Amino acid sequence: MVQVIYCRGAALGWSAIDRLAALAGDFFDSPVLTLQPGRAARLKGAALSLLPRPRSSEAYLFIAAQPQHLAAVGDLGSIVGRRGHVCAWVIDSFWTERLPPTIAWSRPVDSFYITDAELVGHYRRATRRPVHWLPWGADVVGMPDASGPRPVDVLRLGRQPVQWEDDESIGTLMAARDLAYRGRPPLFEDPVRNQAEVVDAVSGAKFVVAFGNISAPDLYTHPRHEYLTGRWTEALAAGASVVGIPPNCVATRELLWPEGLVTLPTTDMRGNLDLVTEAVAGWSPAQAVRNQRLALARLDWRRRLLRVARDLGVSPAGADRARAVLSGRLASAG
Repeated sequence: MVQVIYCRGAALGWSAIDRLAALAGDFFDSPVLTLQPGRAARLKGAALSLLPRPRSSEAYLFIAAQPQHLAAVGDLGSIVGRRGHVCAWVIDSFWTERLPPTIAWSRPVDSFYITDAELVGHYRRATRRPVHWLPWGADVVGMPDASGPRPVDVLRLGRQPVQWEDDESIGTLMAARDLAYRGRPPLFEDPVRNQAEVVDAVSGAKFVVAFGNISAPDLYTHPRHEYLTGRWTEALAAGASVVGIPPNCVATRELLWPEGLVTLPTTDMRGNLDLVTEAVAGWSPAQAVRNQRLALARLDWRRRLLRVARDLGVSPAGADRARAVLSGRLASAG
């Protein structure tokens, strides 16, 4: 059995990883113990009491939103001992500065997964443990069929460069070109409602605007490491193409496909309107179907969980369900 533990980010915007944690619990037939930063800095006391006693064959998957959350497993060794393998999957692994300084010699994490391929060597040196690349994904199976109507030509999702920040003025400029523009979807405290809002928005759009952290920096983005995030994977999973400047990283090159991207030369919104208009004019419903089909093959979270199960040497019933549903959706997607 694999027990799933999840330490989520403190801010809004983690609903895609909340969904990953729920999928992991279903995949491994495990209750998900969720820790909130600031409320449960370490795994002990009442939190530990929620975990079943380990068996000799038991393993643990710890999903950490950010590297500093690895400190939360500091007391897991008191119940795991040397009987259970603990693997940690760090989502925002680009924050190398936030790795706990004791990570190299402290138990109980035995192996790591990170979402940034370029940093595997850094993490291996810092942790002195096996480290593997396990990139971002999306619940592609859970998305509506991509062949549905897409009344929105261009959708703004999340952080943007300053030139793309004013939804009202951009909507006016787009309307002058007969383009239907939708500004940022609202954020909700409830992660389930928040994720449902994102899914609804991207499923109804032909193109989603997204820029990487170097072309659109902010206080909460890394100033040097470029990285792929859920805006690309969620959009493509729903069938939408992405217009903007993607991050220059391994994940972009190995996971995404050129036909699903419209790469802009600059962040200048007005200067790129011709390119956006041209992209919308050339769009066809087949493009959305193709995007979702490729996302099923490359991006679904279930494929990441199948990798974890294989590495741990376990065969949960959820693995068979994942293979069956992925095969079925791929067959129906043509």
